[in-house]
Amino acid sequence: MYRITLLSLAVFVTACEGEPREHPPASLAVHTSSKHAPMRASALVADDQWISTRKNTPASVTLSASGTEEGPLSYTIVTGPASGRVEQNGASVTYIPNPGFAGSDSFTYRASAQGAVATVHLQVINVPPVAHYQLTWAQKNGSKSITLSATDADGEELTYALVKSPGHGTLRQTGARVLYTPETGFTGADSFTFRALDSTTHGNTATVSIVVVNDGACMEFAGRWVSTGSLGGPRIGHAATLLEDGQVLVSGGFNKSTELYDPLLGTWSPGANARADQRHHTTTRLPDGQVLMAGGDGSQPGSFTQLYDPTTRLWMPGTPMNSARQDHSATLLPDGRVLVTGGGDTDSGAVRDSAELYEPTTHQWSPTHPMTTARQTHTSTLLHDGRVLVTGGREVSGKRLASAEVYDPTLGTWTRTGDMAVARGDHTATLLPDGRVLIAGGAESHEKSQTSELYDPAHGTWTATGDMLRARRHHTALLLPDGQVFVVGGYNDREGILSLAELFDARSGVWKSAGCSSVSRWGTTATLLSGPERVLIAGGVSNEDQASVDLYFPASR
Repeated sequence: MYRITLLSLAVFVTACEGEPREHPPASLAVHTSSKHAPMRASALVADDQWISTRKNTPASVTLSASGTEEGPLSYTIVTGPASGRVEQNGASVTYIPNPGFAGSDSFTYRASAQGAVATVHLQVINVPPVAHYQLTWAQKNGSKSITLSATDADGEELTYALVKSPGHGTLRQTGARVLYTPETGFTGADSFTFRALDSTTHGNTATVSIVVVNDGACMEFAGRWVSTGSLGGPRIGHAATLLEDGQVLVSGGFNKSTELYDPLLGTWSPGANARADQRHHTTTRLPDGQVLMAGGDGSQPGSFTQLYDPTTRLWMPGTPMNSARQDHSATLLPDGRVLVTGGGDTDSGAVRDSAELYEPTTHQWSPTHPMTTARQTHTSTLLHDGRVLVTGGREVSGKRLASAEVYDPTLGTWTRTGDMAVARGDHTATLLPDGRVLIAGGAESHEKSQTSELYDPAHGTWTATGDMLRARRHHTALLLPDGQVFVVGGYNDREGILSLAELFDARSGVWKSAGCSSVSRWGTTATLLSGPERVLIAGGVSNEDQASVDLYFPASR
């Protein structure tokens, strides 16, 4: 017989002594590495992954593995997701969550037939809907239909829930539409709040502010109004200055505090305290970006000045003016100097005819020739040729002036020009693109405070133009980029403080409604912002909220 001997690399078969030999001795080589050879493991290891996506939004996944293996690489889905499905094309997989699903999900895969299983962890995120603030107007003793508004990043159909009812009216809701009916005889501000809900949750609580008015002009207008935060407290007799970085500095009033408005965020933040509280002062942005605050009534004499440095955001003491003054004017000249004119003496109450110049390179004040007439609450406007037009104002008795004069900064002299048709004080003057100057409001009588007129600097003459929709004084005006003049707020002898704003079209000489601010106000500030173009209206005297702030977006022409 044969004996079989197992060795590590070969098997030899030999014949035993004494046994019959029918076959010759033989040997057999077996190519194996062990007695029990295991199956060779894959060199690839599939990678675990963590992926997130929004609700109702597919997610792209690229399957991957670490290591090497001969031959083509293939991926196999082992278990599918519980709350969605996958579509595979090689290593590219698209995960499609079930409609409305939000939460955790997963699927598994391997990179070869013998490879380990890896997991793709999926997080489907629900983004809550965002309810939108609205400002609208309702007619006294009428009703107003309001459409609630919200956006949902997940694209779901939304429902709306009222949170807080209005204080001076009732609501009737049908889906996104709400019918607001004010109390009989009520006028003023009212509001209610609501939330938007998707299939999973609700988002923020938004406010719908309603101004109930007597004036139908508030109902139909060009443009759009929204509120934008609130000042830290009431502001009266303050000023607003547009800084080089686009922020707005609000200063003055009855305390030293200042505030900064960020137009990108639509938020207010406290600024450094000024060195004194001043009101009825002037602020002028200098060529180097600093802001000169001059004069006014407050804790320091009316000659007091200070400088705001936007790089350090601190206030520095300035050189005092030669004369104490409030309700004066300040005009930045083309050469960088500042012309200050007139005003009332904060000590004696006398009305000044004096004028002086601020030199920003030396921080010094120097007198220039006095005006031909003493005046306060007047206007000063830089003309296209570099001269300065001063109009109207009030005498010490309070009587308004029709006179006007022009300052030549190269000669330092004043020249009388034609008188306005109407004596005015607390009026506005706005330089138009064609070089003319629009004067509006501010007359002695109610009827004449509705008038406006145009000054032609080439001929020194005045021409009457269209009447405003409302008589007003202590209002604010500025030129819009499209050439229209925006006027907001003011006081009216018959209606009191105004909320109605207006637009003047210089081509037609016609005024039209620009809608109404959220509260009535006079002595407010209006600052033109860009990107997009809009007007920031902040504070002022009001029977309502004196810290309120609005934005007016002009309509495209």
